[in-house]
Amino acid sequence: MKLKIKLYIFFTVIAVFLCFEVRSEILSDTLKIKSMADDTAKVNLINKIADEFRDFDTEKGLFYANKALVLAQKLQYKYGIGEAHKAMGVIYYRMGIYDASLDNNLKAISIFKELNEPLLLCKSYNNTGLVYFARIEYSKAKSYMLQGLKIANEINNNTEKSRILHNLGLIEYENSDFDKALQYHYKSYYFSQIENNLMLMGYNYLSIGKCFLKLNKLDSAIVKIQESIEIFKKLNNPNFTAIAYNQYADFFINTKNYSKALEYANMANDIGGSIGNNYLILESSDLIAKAYQGLKDYENALKYQSKFFELSNTMRNESNIKSIAYIEAKFEYDNKLKELNFKKESEIKLSNLITKIAILIAILMIVVSIILFSFYKLKSKTNIQLMHKSEEISKLNHKLNHLNNTKDKFFSIIAHDLRTPFNAIIGFSEILTDQIRKKNYENIEEYAVIIQNSSQRTMDLLQNLLDWARLQTNNFEFKAIDFLIHDLLRDTIDLLNDAASQKSIQIFNTIHKELTIHADKSMISTVLRNIISNAIKFSNPGGEIKVSSEKIDNEIVFSVTDNGIGISKDNLLRMFKIEDNFTVKGTQNEKGTGLGLILCKEFVEKHGGRIWVESEEGVGSTFYFTLA
Repeated sequence: MKLKIKLYIFFTVIAVFLCFEVRSEILSDTLKIKSMADDTAKVNLINKIADEFRDFDTEKGLFYANKALVLAQKLQYKYGIGEAHKAMGVIYYRMGIYDASLDNNLKAISIFKELNEPLLLCKSYNNTGLVYFARIEYSKAKSYMLQGLKIANEINNNTEKSRILHNLGLIEYENSDFDKALQYHYKSYYFSQIENNLMLMGYNYLSIGKCFLKLNKLDSAIVKIQESIEIFKKLNNPNFTAIAYNQYADFFINTKNYSKALEYANMANDIGGSIGNNYLILESSDLIAKAYQGLKDYENALKYQSKFFELSNTMRNESNIKSIAYIEAKFEYDNKLKELNFKKESEIKLSNLITKIAILIAILMIVVSIILFSFYKLKSKTNIQLMHKSEEISKLNHKLNHLNNTKDKFFSIIAHDLRTPFNAIIGFSEILTDQIRKKNYENIEEYAVIIQNSSQRTMDLLQNLLDWARLQTNNFEFKAIDFLIHDLLRDTIDLLNDAASQKSIQIFNTIHKELTIHADKSMISTVLRNIISNAIKFSNPGGEIKVSSEKIDNEIVFSVTDNGIGISKDNLLRMFKIEDNFTVKGTQNEKGTGLGLILCKEFVEKHGGRIWVESEEGVGSTFYFTLA
């Protein structure tokens, strides 16, 4: 019992310490305000402080947001007014005052629409969706979030994509569609990982853990929840940490460890009280009541259940609902009025503009006629011809440089790379013939294998060389058809199995068996063969190669991953360039030409796709290419 009390005090002190640590960082900003003039820069700084306080002290956050609003209105600074409304919308949401939150979010939407600020408009749509989510109006919540997601996709903002996809996952979780919720959270995690956004990564770990909990995957659930807590501790953010503590408590309730559940729910409740987040207090009160009920302490269970219902009724009471309905109606009315006024103003402006344009066109026509006549007399045909000749020379020079690089590559392959395997074939064939003639069969199988491998490498090189030559002369006919990529990959792996077996390398085909693509089958076969051959070449004996695919937006991303020796940063910059004629030997001194990857790049780009590589020395490489 004493140990539990000590743990409880320890975690509470940590949470409070984190609050003070971050507040000390905000303090320097608050001191700056006193020495600043009343201008837009001051409004922006006050809004920044309000935004920073929302996770630590909602009352102070609201104070600074109101202060920013008053000053921005005085300066008629619309951007600052919109930011202040957005900040107040979030803070009121944290406090559970949903009518005020909705009112401020809708005002922010109107202002950011008018100012054509897509990022801030996207955030405000998402914030409005969260208010409806808290009100258990999931249809409206989803509608606003999807509007925000559309803007996030248009401006290609990965952070907002991740944030909104996570919130859509929360809606599906509440609708008990846990598989669909997981899909949203994994997509959200993908974008948060691209941006290295620890907060969103932590949120997604937490939400994935919640889904696993509902799907009775307890081991997976606890791993994800623990990962989220570690991230939130790094961020020094008590609000996020308290959310994770609540989820920890929920986990322990599900596993009937009610003492642990009570410990973490109490920590979350205390943090919620210290930062003024009623939503956290509401959730933790319900968990505390369940924990006490599990411990058969019905008196305390009733106490916290009553606290939960009291706070819930306060946050979701009838007057709040009527106020929200009024705010919605007013928002619709104001929008319609703005549209009508805008239409009238546009018509008047258009009429004035047409008159001015007509006069301007008449004047311009006269001026242009005079200028054109003068220019025609002054401009000589010789100068025009010289300009054309200069452009033609520049184009020819660029083309000649490319042809020169192509020629150098071609002769390099013929002079060295194509001759080397033939030397091996001829040399070992002579030895083999001589030993057979002398009936000396020692090492005969070894020489035969060397001849076979050299012949196969020569065949692969000749095939690549032939395909490349046909591409350079535009004789490669592009024939796109529908086919199952899994089957093509299986056939390719079968062709390369001998080479892989010699190094005890396993190749895994994880592409979905029913995945159909529309592409040139021969070209894609060549791309797969060259990339997997490269992976075998640079993998250590006993290694693994994994081929997989993922649909992202409107394209399919294919990847070939090995755990081999990796590629240096300098060589990464030289990949896929014909002018950088370089090759690297494999883990067993296998040789290459560098032609295979150049061919892959041209074939992928023929399909309108992209190809790139990510690698770390000593860890391995992943080659990616996309098809629409």
